[in-house]
Amino acid sequence: MGPAKPIYQKFRRLGIFGYKEVLASAGGDPNADVMAMRFSGSRPLHQPFSWERVQALFGANGINSKLFSPTEIPTEMYFQIKGIKS
Repeated sequence: MGPAKPIYQKFRRLGIFGYKEVLASAGGDPNADVMAMRFSGSRPLHQPFSWERVQALFGANGINSKLFSPTEIPTEMYFQIKGIKS
């Protein structure tokens, strides 16, 4: 956690956000605090997963999230995302 600009510079090689997105999440203030999260043990999906599909699954499961932080999901939704029949 720290100011947007130094946090972006430190972690940009690990993330998918560009400086524009990091700055927007800081309300346009490069000195406002933001949080960087590092994940391990993650696996890529077999197919791209659109934001619209994520939102549709969230809605169907009663979840209201923009994914700015970790979000707990039901096991069945995990299987839907991974394309596994349970």
